[in-house]
Amino acid sequence: GADRVEGHPLLGLPVRLASSDEVVFTAKIFRDSDQWLRDLAVLPAAAFVEIAVSAADEVGCGQVEELVVESLPRLPEDAAVEVQTWIGGPEDGGRRRLTVYGRYTETEPWIPLANGILTSGPAPSPDHADPAWPPVGAVPVDADVPAWRRGSELFAEVALDGE
Repeated sequence: GADRVEGHPLLGLPVRLASSDEVVFTAKIFRDSDQWLRDLAVLPAAAFVEIAVSAADEVGCGQVEELVVESLPRLPEDAAVEVQTWIGGPEDGGRRRLTVYGRYTETEPWIPLANGILTSGPAPSPDHADPAWPPVGAVPVDADVPAWRRGSELFAEVALDGE
């Protein structure tokens, strides 16, 4: 459609702000933005992983250290979800904060959908390595991918497109 933004289908194009090292991406995500979205009613958590990884690459960070998905927006059949991804300027250790916002119309307020931390350093080692998979004490949940819940934690087997 005429409202589509070129660039990465989920991330859009970057705008590097003149007054800071912050970067903002804007995209309109339609159900037909990508083949794997066509039959989905909501934007899946895997889309936020793709957004974060692509944004990290764009700003010179090689890793997503942390990503918390707060809300999964619905994917209307005949309209778009407008997504804005904000990347903060570099902090100590090369970390950069990421926040993904969404809305359906220009008159609606932006709603936080996900937040995280991007880094260019080595991945942090976990305080406790648990080699068991699925994690001990986790119970299966009904999802499109293998997933388990343990208290407030959610575990899922996901892969980026082509992996």
